[in-house]
Amino acid sequence: MLNVEWSFGAPDIPHGTQCSLSGVLGDSWILALGNRANPDWSKTGGKGPAGGCWTGGYSLPTGATAAVRNWTGLPECPSCVKDIHCHLDFPHWPSCTPGGQTECCTGECGNFVSGGSSAQTVQLPATLGGGEALVMAGGFSHVESTAACYMLRQDGGGFNWTALPSLPYPIQTGGLAQSGTKLIIVGGGNGAKGGTVWSDVNGTAFGRRVWILDLAALADGWVAGPDLPGSPREMPTVVAINGSVFVLGGLAGAKNPPTKPPVNCSLGPGSPGVTIDNCGANIQDNWRLDSSMKWSPLPSNNLTVPGAMPNSVVVADRYILTIGYDRSDGAGAITHPSTTLSPNFGSGNQINASCLKTPPPAQPDPNPYSNGVTVFDAVTGTFGAIRSTAASGSGLTIPEGCPQEVGIPFNCFMPNIALSKEGELWMVGGECSPFILNGKDYWHYPTLVMRGELTVV
Repeated sequence: MLNVEWSFGAPDIPHGTQCSLSGVLGDSWILALGNRANPDWSKTGGKGPAGGCWTGGYSLPTGATAAVRNWTGLPECPSCVKDIHCHLDFPHWPSCTPGGQTECCTGECGNFVSGGSSAQTVQLPATLGGGEALVMAGGFSHVESTAACYMLRQDGGGFNWTALPSLPYPIQTGGLAQSGTKLIIVGGGNGAKGGTVWSDVNGTAFGRRVWILDLAALADGWVAGPDLPGSPREMPTVVAINGSVFVLGGLAGAKNPPTKPPVNCSLGPGSPGVTIDNCGANIQDNWRLDSSMKWSPLPSNNLTVPGAMPNSVVVADRYILTIGYDRSDGAGAITHPSTTLSPNFGSGNQINASCLKTPPPAQPDPNPYSNGVTVFDAVTGTFGAIRSTAASGSGLTIPEGCPQEVGIPFNCFMPNIALSKEGELWMVGGECSPFILNGKDYWHYPTLVMRGELTVV
């Protein structure tokens, strides 16, 4: 459906970044909040802090007339108060102390209209002065969720943060889109530490809830929308096209995860203990919410593993391009109305060592990252893929016959992406398997910036 010609887009970003607010304001690509990551973490064998909170951000000129492309710092979000709870569930992260090595922001990995859920720029109504903004709604710091909401807008040549009405309760990693003057959040989890999409909220699973904020009527706050009729989920793709909201893929964590002994979910569906009670699952059922607020089912993705797909862009008001990742640990998928685990409909895509050079890490990266990209045609209701090539004179090598041709040029989970006004795809960061490109080593949180020229085929 789409061809992408990749090139090295700009100087490396100053540090790794993940789960960030990512989108375009004017002629600038904005990256803010999320996880400020140590790019060399896997190089050191997982020793030392992997990262911490990022309350600031960067802008990068992406317009066609930009003579120089360099990263410029943005002001910190004044209300993103750092907390000291921080990643206590990860043994390689030291316990936090005020001013210590690792601190986390309650806005990390939020439900973003840009980046964390979909790279779309919000159009503000006249009551808010018009113009554009990027919105963060909710999020988590690996220990607790937040109900806080903020928007970042460009005003008088600078960038400023403004608080929006808080969510009714803390929500993490839902999907957020804009339809008209309304922001619509779908699904999400209820807590980073032991939270689940299955928790009951007034008779409805947490990951099925829908909340709506009318930017033209902020005093009304967030109001409940029609519950998603399908599987509860977090980290879905949620985008709006021509008045309809599309909800694709996502992840459902285990209903009642065991503590001891652990279940080997990688054994797959049908194996002892491998059920939705004990293992997470990719979500196969997809849905559309029309302008009359009525849900209807969409076809399942039969090409690639759906999984967590929070990063997406809309191309030509038709094609939803999303970068997903199998987060079921091999347990499989569920398709509404069943909660029985079954094999994924599609297959994950992964670049092997013969196609992509990799530096020798101090310890092998245990994560099965993929380079898969899914494209959904909102007009025909069909799934497709991309074909990647190296732009002429880019210095980038993508060997023919390698899986790089049908995905991004390396194996990665949740890179930050955005679509410029000129229709170029920009990508940086994420959590990746180590790789070598252009003669440079990149590790678990790469700082490499890629630019892709998109063509509809």
